[in-house]
Amino acid sequence: MRYLVDLGEHGKNGWCGCDDFAFHCGPALRANLGKPGKGTRCHHIQVARDWFADTCLEKLKDHIKAGTPPSRPLRSTREYQLK
Repeated sequence: MRYLVDLGEHGKNGWCGCDDFAFHCGPALRANLGKPGKGTRCHHIQVARDWFADTCLEKLKDHIKAGTPPSRPLRSTREYQLK
């Protein structure tokens, strides 16, 4: 099953189309007045954040090794499929 994750939503907390976010994380986020906190990110958001951070850090390391600054902000997109 595929879930759409948007890491930029809700003040960088992220948003996911899964039931866990809709019924548990979303209400916890609203109770926190929109601030990320305990229980506001589902597994899919965590996986997407980890993958994004790993990818950006790898690209940044490559730029540092080459001695060239990134010419544009580092961006990565990936479709995540839960197996």
